[in-house]
Formats: sequence, C-alpha cells, structure tokens
Amino acid sequence: VFSLTLSDSARSCGQVELFLKSVRIEQMNNLRSLKLVGGDDVAVSSILNRLPCMDQLNSIIILDCQKKYFPELLKS
Repeated sequence: VFSLTLSDSARSCGQVELFLKSVRIEQMNNLRSLKLVGGDDVAVSSILNRLPCMDQLNSIIILDCQKKYFPELLKS
C-alpha cells in the first residue's frame, strides 16, 4: 500500500478508529501518502504519534477534523 485515505464522515462514522484498532499502520512500510478525513482528536493523535515509525511517508493531509486538536499541532 503506497497511499491510504481514512475517512470518518457521517457515512462512515467510527471507521477510522476501527481501522486503527485492527491494523498497525506503522507496519505499512511502503506507505508514502496518508489522508485523514473527518477524524476526531483521538484518531489524529494516534496517527501523529505513529509518524516517526513511518520512514517512507512523504505526505499527510488532514481534512475536516475536530479543530480543538490543531493548536497543539501548530506548536510542534
């Protein structure tokens, strides 16, 4: 897998969390692009904490996620 989109929109509520519980995303050695749509703070935090283990990841896009997490993102 080179590119992955995780969506937690109204039509797919809870699927990002389910995916993260089912799959160890940091073991996706060839993942180069990750897009997260509509995730909550827990999902965003979980993914960001795993980024250092994802050596090949070149791009991450976060859209329509809860806003309260983003001030912390801007500090780092």
